[in-house]
Amino acid sequence: MILTRILLCEANFKNKMKRLSKIKIEKNYAQALLKAALNENVLDKVQKDMHALKSVRDVERIDSPLIERERQTALIDMLQKKLWLQKTTVQFLHVLDENNSLNRFMGIATQFDDMILARQNVEKVVVETAQPLTERQEEKLIRGLKRNLKKDVVISYVLNDNILGGLILRIGSFEIDDSLKNKLKTLENMMKGLS
Repeated sequence: MILTRILLCEANFKNKMKRLSKIKIEKNYAQALLKAALNENVLDKVQKDMHALKSVRDVERIDSPLIERERQTALIDMLQKKLWLQKTTVQFLHVLDENNSLNRFMGIATQFDDMILARQNVEKVVVETAQPLTERQEEKLIRGLKRNLKKDVVISYVLNDNILGGLILRIGSFEIDDSLKNKLKTLENMMKGLS
C-alpha cells in the first residue's frame, strides 16, 4: 500500500514541477494508478472499481470548496463501502482529494481505460454517422478495421445529423472524414478554383 501512495504522489509531484496540459496531468495520474494496480496484482479489480465510479456522478463534486475536508474524506469512505472498492482505488481517491484533483476524475478514468486497451492490443475507434449503422454495415466496418489495424477494436458511436451522410472515423489523433458534408465542401472548393 505504501508503494501505491508513493506512485500516486509521484504523479502529482510531476504535475507540480511542470506546467502540463490537462490531458498530460490526467495521463500521469492514470499511469500511476496502473502501475500501482499492477504492482499489487489487482488490475482487474481496480478496473472494475473505475467503471463503477464513472457511473457515480458525484465523484467530481466531492472536490467542491463548499465541502469541508473531513466531509470529503467521509464521502470517499462512503463510496468505498457502497461500491466495495479496492484499497488501491480508495488510496487513489484520497490522493486525488489531497491534491485537489478529484475534479479530474472522469478524464483520469478515460485515460486509464485507454491504457488498459493499449495493454490488451485493442484500438479505440469513434465512428460518427448521421444515422445508426445497420447490423451488416457495422459488421463490415468492424471486420475492415480489424484487418487494417491488425488489432481488435472497441467502437463508440456518435450520431451527428450535421454530417448529412457517410461517416467520420477517429482512431487516436487520426481522423478519416468520409462524410457527405466534407465531400460537398471539397466540391465547393474545387468549383471556386475553376471560376
